[in-house]
Amino acid sequence: MANYYSHQSQAPPAANFDSIPNGHPTKQRNTHVCDSCGNIEPGYGTKFRVCGGCLSGVYCSKPCQDMSWPTHRAVCRVNAQNYALAHHNVYSDPRLAKQLRNFISAHEQLFQWAGFQALQVKRMSSNIRHKALLIVLDYQNHPKLLQQFSVAQTQILPMADVMRDVDPAVIEEMKRREARSRNSGGLGCMLLLVQCGMPGVAEFVPVELPRSITWDARDDWEYTLRKFVSEGRTDFLPISTTSRGIVYG
Repeated sequence: MANYYSHQSQAPPAANFDSIPNGHPTKQRNTHVCDSCGNIEPGYGTKFRVCGGCLSGVYCSKPCQDMSWPTHRAVCRVNAQNYALAHHNVYSDPRLAKQLRNFISAHEQLFQWAGFQALQVKRMSSNIRHKALLIVLDYQNHPKLLQQFSVAQTQILPMADVMRDVDPAVIEEMKRREARSRNSGGLGCMLLLVQCGMPGVAEFVPVELPRSITWDARDDWEYTLRKFVSEGRTDFLPISTTSRGIVYG
């Protein structure tokens, strides 16, 4: 069978696109930014710590985590409400909120790349202030985390509609991240909304974008998103065309 890109001039959007690598999937490389001081996690050495309550706050050290707690507390409270909602969602699984956060964390770079492509950030970076990407997942009870969710649909939403019913703590967190990114020379803060079920449990995923993103602009982002999620793969390494040639990662 011919692979998906055999008759197209465009290179595959990611490494290993047409073949699942042998053995355990490779842990993708993510860029974490300390929510307190703004330090960027190095590609080697000490890994940044993640808030155990919401799995969204990232800190380079315990002092930074303690310093950020007064402002992070409200966001943690909002995320904790998802646990309560999970008891009443259509899937009747009280663990769903935590499983969803773990799933998002496992596919962090894939989801960030999908948002970057869906909002056409490379063509118009200001889109991140006017639009957000909604990713709706279906859930099935499976012992393996990466097999518990599949992509049901995606939708680009006006930011004003997304923010209309959002907790003020989340809005303040978005503003803080937007300001920090732009003050450090970045593009700002992109928002992903990952939701399981309609209605169901939802996670707001703010992503601070540096100005130096080299990912190629792609129109096949939804196909790629569905493919890697359905195959339970976390080895997503997106394509970038640079002066040195094609680079994946």
